[in-house]
Amino acid sequence: MRDTGWDGAAVRLLFRGSQGEPVGLPAEAAPAARDAAAKRGIKLLLDDTRGEPLALGPGQDALVTTGETFTQVNLRQNRTLVELAMTLAAPVPGEEVLDLCCGLGNLALPAAARGALVTGVDLDEQAIGQARENARRLGREATFVH
Repeated sequence: MRDTGWDGAAVRLLFRGSQGEPVGLPAEAAPAARDAAAKRGIKLLLDDTRGEPLALGPGQDALVTTGETFTQVNLRQNRTLVELAMTLAAPVPGEEVLDLCCGLGNLALPAAARGALVTGVDLDEQAIGQARENARRLGREATFVH
């Protein structure tokens, strides 16, 4: 797993060819793209066409993505979002929680960590697969359906 090593935003751009195969950014364009992103406080990951999983934050509890699904890329803002959502929802053990558009489990898994009985739903099959993998890796009980 690749740790972005970044406390702000990290973006992976995945370029695909006409058959869906990964295609790298032309070497001469990469430095300019990285510089432009850095000026805006964004770490741009261009050299990774393998789809190696990315940790979305520090520590063992960080969610992981392959970068092919929607994620909150501003990690500081995402931590604030999750903290606020958990404070407002205040899930308790045994409470049923339905997370619509759950993505990678960004809100579902913290609710599950508090003992809630969580069902996450999303239209994105890849996101559901990654949410299930995040739940397994973090040892959280949650159901994710597509």
